[in-house]
Amino acid sequence: MADKTLRKKRNLFIHSVGEGTINALLDDLLEDGVISQEEMYKVRYENSTVMDKARVLIDFVIGKGPRASQKFIKHLCEEDPELAWKLCLHLACVVAKDGVSGTKTKHSLDFSGLCTYDDIFIKPK
Repeated sequence: MADKTLRKKRNLFIHSVGEGTINALLDDLLEDGVISQEEMYKVRYENSTVMDKARVLIDFVIGKGPRASQKFIKHLCEEDPELAWKLCLHLACVVAKDGVSGTKTKHSLDFSGLCTYDDIFIKPK
């Protein structure tokens, strides 16, 4: 499940993400209804360092379960593909693409709705 994947990547995410990516993720997750306005405010304004913001954000998302975690990973792939690659979340995105075509692999997990290979490597014009 995506929440377990995020839990494993939590420390690396906290130490690697930038403030711009955090702000973009907050906007995307608020728009999707994953986080509330109050939670967005807590992340943005009640934490003084980028690492603290990242810690609170990922903990909110993990606590909301696998569906919220899937959306988080999808938006991370869209907003910061290099970080998604560093966190090895690009593998989840490739598995999602396999899931769309119906191909089952031994690594196939329930990552439906994640970004695809094209989302990471092909930039929009």
